[in-house]
Amino acid sequence: MRDLRTLFHSASWVGVLALLLMSTSVYADDTQAAADQVSKEAEAIHNAIMSLTDYDVFDWVTFDIQGPTVILNGYASRPILKNSVQNVVAEVPGVKDVMNNIKVLPLSSYDDQLRTRLYFKIYDYSPLAQYNPNWGTTLFNSEARMTSGLTYDPPSGPHSIHIIVDNGHVILEGVVNTEGDRILAGSQARSTAGVFSVENDLAVLHGSAKNKKSNNSSSNG
Repeated sequence: MRDLRTLFHSASWVGVLALLLMSTSVYADDTQAAADQVSKEAEAIHNAIMSLTDYDVFDWVTFDIQGPTVILNGYASRPILKNSVQNVVAEVPGVKDVMNNIKVLPLSSYDDQLRTRLYFKIYDYSPLAQYNPNWGTTLFNSEARMTSGLTYDPPSGPHSIHIIVDNGHVILEGVVNTEGDRILAGSQARSTAGVFSVENDLAVLHGSAKNKKSNNSSSNG
């Protein structure tokens, strides 16, 4: 018996395969059949989560598989998402129980406005244009949209950089092409007015792994 772990990178933005990182684990016999079963179940769970229309750029959901139990973690910008994820995962064949540890983020006008500023700061920055599924449109550049906030009216399309805001503290999750893009996204987030701190947990699709302990956390005075 041993712990089998599988890391998936799935979905896409402008032809680049990457959006949701999922970590899965299960205790099972060390056989290829057991590994294949875990892989199929993980893919089914991933597809179920990605099918939710209320999962967007301001949310981040991960899961662990431990036998027949799925453990959900991550962040939901709106309360409905926590229940939606649990409901669709519970319907996946082989899942007997769901432990839902998804944190519902504060319903805060401050955080709502910060999400809006962060979105424009990152996704309207031309060096990161490749990650913006709405680049070149005027839909998200209106002053009215920025004033009203984006939490309950998020931009559509697949976003590989997920922006988590929790009482002014920011976590960047997702996948980018290069280490340079990861650094740029973190820099844009740190320079956004009203941000208290930034944790850059973006993964890099191409290039060497980042040193999370030394590079990921910073505070804006």
